Amino acid sequence: MSELNLKRNTHTRTKKLLLLLICILLINITACESQQDGITQEDHNSINKINDSLSATGKHGYYTFYFIVGRLKTSLVDGTPFNVAFTKINKELLDKTIKFKLLDADHYQISYSLNNKETSYVGLFDKKYENDYESVLVTKSDYLKPNDNSFEASQNVGRKINNLKNNSYIIQVHKY
Repeated sequence: MSELNLKRNTHTRTKKLLLLLICILLINITACESQQDGITQEDHNSINKINDSLSATGKHGYYTFYFIVGRLKTSLVDGTPFNVAFTKINKELLDKTIKFKLLDADHYQISYSLNNKETSYVGLFDKKYENDYESVLVTKSDYLKPNDNSFEASQNVGRKINNLKNNSYIIQVHKY
């Protein structure tokens, strides 16, 4: 009898985890809340934390996932040295791979393939880039800002950027 209960509990936990994973991947909070059976308060807190972090980035209706591309695998990352916020984007770019590259302390490059055509542009940090299809603002995180106006702080940021220039990033923009 205890073996049967163990299997039942394992099955129930698996169902809860799958439901939570689906909620997180789809970022559809209302659908998850309508199926409250079996979801704990801790599960709701995790989902709400994700939702809060999305809406805290602005009222633009889009959120961005950040990935770092390694030699062996590509990993989703939480904190990045930059923030990419789209206020307008071509619908065909939603959920697609967009390459992001740090060029120097002031510039970044965004590139993507759309309709079998490669598109690339260079933008300035903290300055909105706009064209007919998109509007994006890329800002530096505190990690890439000097603590003070000293020469040493500036050099420290320069070293960080030189190290980060070797990284390859991918972003994916989703609508919520």
